[in-house]
Order: sequence, then C-alpha cells, then structure tokens
Amino acid sequence: MTERQDIVKIAAAEVGYAAGANDDTKYGIWYGLNHNPWCMMFVSWCAERAGISRDVIPKMAYCPYAVLWFKSRGRFVKAGSGRPEPGDVIFFTEDGETAEHVGLVEKADSSRVCTIEGNSSDRVCRRSYGIYDSYLLGWGRPAYGQEEEKMDVRDVDIYLVDSKSKVKVRGCVEQGVTYVRLRDAEKLFPVSVGWDEKARIATLSLNYKA
Repeated sequence: MTERQDIVKIAAAEVGYAAGANDDTKYGIWYGLNHNPWCMMFVSWCAERAGISRDVIPKMAYCPYAVLWFKSRGRFVKAGSGRPEPGDVIFFTEDGETAEHVGLVEKADSSRVCTIEGNSSDRVCRRSYGIYDSYLLGWGRPAYGQEEEKMDVRDVDIYLVDSKSKVKVRGCVEQGVTYVRLRDAEKLFPVSVGWDEKARIATLSLNYKA
C-alpha cells in the first residue's frame, strides 16, 4: 500500500469523530494545542499515523502557513490548474486568497472532488465539491514515496480521426483513466506546450487558425 493510500485509509477510519466542548479533540491534544480550530491538526495527525515524514506533510495547525510550505517547495497546485489526487492536502477559501480550511482528498474525477475533513461541523466528515467550485483554493501535492509504483507507464497508440493514422505516445493509466505525456500533446493536437516560470505550471497554447 502506498503512502497516499495509507493516509486516506487512516482519515476514512476517523469519519464520524466529533469534537467535545470548546474544540476538545484528540488531534488537538496530540498536537499540544487543544481547544483550537483543528482541521490542519487533523491532517497532520493522519500523516503521523501513516508514518509520513514531516518533510512530506508538515506538522502544522495554521492553514495559510501550510499553503506557504507547499508553495515554497513548488508543490502547490492552484484550483482550476489540474485535478487533485487521493492523498493531496486540499485547501479552501472564502475570499479567494486566504486558506481558511483544509482536508484530504479521498478521490476525484473530472467533475468532482471528494474529501475527508476535520473540524467540519465539529466532526470529521466526508464532503464533495465541483472541481471548479470557488471555495477551492488549491491543493498541496505531497512528495510521497513510491509514486511510480501506482503508474502504469506505457507506449500508447492514439488514432487520429483527421488523418486516419496512428501516433505512438507515452502514457500512463491512473484510476482507470489514460493520460498522455504533456509534451506529446503537440503530436496530437494543434497546441504548443510551455512553462509559466512565475506560476510554476505547464501551459498549453492553442494553434488553431481562424
């Protein structure tokens, strides 16, 4: 079992746990900061129980600091720039800028993301959001070990409808969905692949002629 799977399994086992009076929780006691908002403490607690290094998921209690931690390592993905993966640390916002809540991604597809969150209605709860919900700020993508083990990387023959020919590209299968290598997208579509250094994200530029 991978670290991603481990942390999701541990978080799922906590669903239904309810805080006591004045935010009294086992997560706060473990952290040493009981009777305080505990959503990030819950994430840190799950990581600790999964044996995940603090170099991968930090032990923190304040969401904005956790966002900065992931950004400083180039491991923060802004909402709308991709799709979260199970085990990602997902952050939420009311004003579009400041992280005010956090949880763990349990699963996601092209339209929805399902999470497990501590301190949601004073409990550990499962929640679900549209992938482009304005409440989503983005997600930290922890540098889990053994990432390559869950990816089935292979050569994939893609059939091009326009030219009625096939193009061989590198692809991988994740959660039953086949993805092609970003650079190989230039072989399949009229696009140019680039890199936004400021935002630290890959870009696709359409080359369709008017």
